[in-house]
Amino acid sequence: MLLRLALSVPYLLLAALTSARGVTSGANRYLEESGALIRWGSRDFGSFIGELYPPIPTAIASILPGGVATLAYVGALAAGGILHVAWERLQQLDTPAWLQAVLLVCFGAAPAFGYLATEDLARFVGLGLFAVAAGAFIRFVAAGDTEAGFLCGLTLGVAIVCDPVALVYAACLGAAAPAAGMRYGGTRDSAGAAVLVITFPAVGALAGWTFLQWRFTGSPFGWLVDSPGVLDFPDGVWGELVNSVGNTGLALALSPLFVLTQVLVIRRRPEMLLVALLPLVGLTVSLWLGLRVAGGHAQVLLGLVALVSVPRSPSRRVATSVAVAAVAGLVAVTLRAAFSDNLINAWLVELAG
Repeated sequence: MLLRLALSVPYLLLAALTSARGVTSGANRYLEESGALIRWGSRDFGSFIGELYPPIPTAIASILPGGVATLAYVGALAAGGILHVAWERLQQLDTPAWLQAVLLVCFGAAPAFGYLATEDLARFVGLGLFAVAAGAFIRFVAAGDTEAGFLCGLTLGVAIVCDPVALVYAACLGAAAPAAGMRYGGTRDSAGAAVLVITFPAVGALAGWTFLQWRFTGSPFGWLVDSPGVLDFPDGVWGELVNSVGNTGLALALSPLFVLTQVLVIRRRPEMLLVALLPLVGLTVSLWLGLRVAGGHAQVLLGLVALVSVPRSPSRRVATSVAVAAVAGLVAVTLRAAFSDNLINAWLVELAG
């Protein structure tokens, strides 16, 4: 815990700066307003349950005093936890210490990571849970680690009640789960069991919340369709799909580390091609459906997948290539944040005063 706290220090300082400058995002403000609607101990549950999704971040906003400033500090602490998860994964892969340092610094120093940590708690917690789930899923598929499969499924179940985009994560990982069945003979039963392990907690959490919504509001899917931007297609259904593919392509171009690590993984295990494509498919679908509007989310997501996909015990040549890709990615996303007209650029300008 002390190590996680130490990793959180830069983001705690960033949260303090955002609080001092009065910088806040609409996402955390929306979370604060939803949390204020909760009346703990009230018997009139139906009067506010329709405004509580996602329930875990909303409950945090309701319980803790301090409004959006406190949410920024909570996100900063979560940032330390995410970096620690990535660090543990790199150690499990017998990655050289110098490469671990380069990868963690490049990932944690990206403007998008700092923005999400301090300005969008719900989506950032969802990303952190996805980092845990993705690492566990890779162990489940590549090594036949059943315990890792259960960890992946349970983590996705929690993610569902933190961020609606976890719906896409769960669907994509569930679709790739039959690859894990190859480790158990490749039968139809093993493939079905793998899918069930990954998806059952998420489906259960989703069904439970949908039932509560139906029971107390009469609108079972109001928690999803009433969310800002969801199923809103300003350029038409197909036009938005084209835009989503373009945005995913841009995120991929800004993520050379993701490209390199997936190529290295596929060279060792060609069947992992499907797994490598899933983050891109998930990003495209989530953007298309309006589940993801946070600035820099795609880059952080691809960065997380890249970190948990670094080859085991890399040679010096591979390790050097991975380090160069990480540095190039940091330079690319920083230049984009600094000089492009986007949400993170506006945030940086506000921080600079």
